[in-house]
Amino acid sequence: MIAAADVVARLKSGRGEQSPYAEAVIEWVQANQAAEWQPLVAPALAALERVASPENSELYELWAEADSVQPWLGVLDEIRARLA
Repeated sequence: MIAAADVVARLKSGRGEQSPYAEAVIEWVQANQAAEWQPLVAPALAALERVASPENSELYELWAEADSVQPWLGVLDEIRARLA
C-alpha cells in the first residue's frame, strides 16, 4: 500500500526519493507520466491513513515495537504532502 501510494505521489508531484532502490519506480514513472493518477489520490491517502493507525495496523505495531514509529510516520507524512 505504501509503495503504491508513493508511486501515485511521484506521478502527481514529480518528486520522490532518489536512490538506487527506487530506480525501477523512477523509470516507470518517467515512462508513464501521462498515466491517469487523479482517481488514485483518494485511495492512496486512505491507505496511508489505514497503515498509520495504531488501532488497526500491524505494520504500525511493528514499527512501534522497534522504537522507530516516529521516523516511519515522517515518511508517510512526506508521501501525504506529495499527494496533497
